[in-house]
Amino acid sequence: MTSSEQMIISAVNDLGVAYELITIDPAYADTAAFCEKYGYPLERSCNTIVVASKKEPKKFAACVVLAHTQLDVNRRVRQLLGVSKVSFATADEMKTVTDMLGWANTRSPSSCQRWPLTGT
Repeated sequence: MTSSEQMIISAVNDLGVAYELITIDPAYADTAAFCEKYGYPLERSCNTIVVASKKEPKKFAACVVLAHTQLDVNRRVRQLLGVSKVSFATADEMKTVTDMLGWANTRSPSSCQRWPLTGT
């Protein structure tokens, strides 16, 4: 386990919420494939999306969303970031801010550890 992963686990432990840490084969990173392979229902699965502000200076948010729900990015995330417009981060932006490659990387984003945690 990397030091970044340990820091993320520590932050989640500090929140005092129950969680299960599992290792995921990147070939099963797609939500439907993950649920089928590992036997998790959609109601117990999450997706993480990285959102970016449109204007400089860029602001980013990593949003963890239950797999069976939708996130109103244009309203809720925009409000949380305090910006006028947002969109999904590009692959290049995601690589820069999280050290993750593309949308199918299942490792903990090493740079997100410095981002504040908020629940909505």
